[in-house]
Amino acid sequence: MLSAEDQMFIARQRADGWVILDLQQMLRTAHLVCQKFRQGESAQQVNQELASMPPGRGDMQMALSFSSNVLLSYSEC
Repeated sequence: MLSAEDQMFIARQRADGWVILDLQQMLRTAHLVCQKFRQGESAQQVNQELASMPPGRGDMQMALSFSSNVLLSYSEC
């Protein structure tokens, strides 16, 4: 069962046009991104790391979309 915050994140991703093939992996990455923000990493650091990960390897726009949706969805970030 997904938490309300997980559901909000997934809804935002879908609204932004993301096609979700592996829901659990996307949520693991979202939680990791949230953890990085809580640990004090800057948005620039987090987005650079995200941009280096599949599926959007090298796509900073995808990284920005992802991290923005994490911040908007998870209150503890």
